[in-house]
Amino acid sequence: MKHTDFYSLHKKLDAQAKEELKAAVRAHGGEYIFVHFDEDGDYDEEERNNAPIIMASTHGMDTYEDFYISRVELEDDQYLNIYGWPKEGWTDELELDGFAHGHLEYIIDQIPETDTVQDVTIAATES
Repeated sequence: MKHTDFYSLHKKLDAQAKEELKAAVRAHGGEYIFVHFDEDGDYDEEERNNAPIIMASTHGMDTYEDFYISRVELEDDQYLNIYGWPKEGWTDELELDGFAHGHLEYIIDQIPETDTVQDVTIAATES
């Protein structure tokens, strides 16, 4: 049966969320760290517990799973790099490259405003 192309709408919303996340990270100088590691690789448990958790995957994964987000950075002010580790079990910090629809906004929700940037909303355009 004919219906709205929801997949393309999800992709459009994900692209907008990615741009708004870039703007939020840019407001913090190009990197935002949720979980700080010391020189021994230890981290603050409270920071970890307060880090955003999203469904994501790495390049080699077949499915999404829950990841703690440790940090987000902009490379060359345009390429978004998101790092974290699986919620179930510990591994080294991994770069994530696949994200469930609508999950990038959970990261934006936990990035605080700055003195100069309080809103990263991009007006949606109708197509």
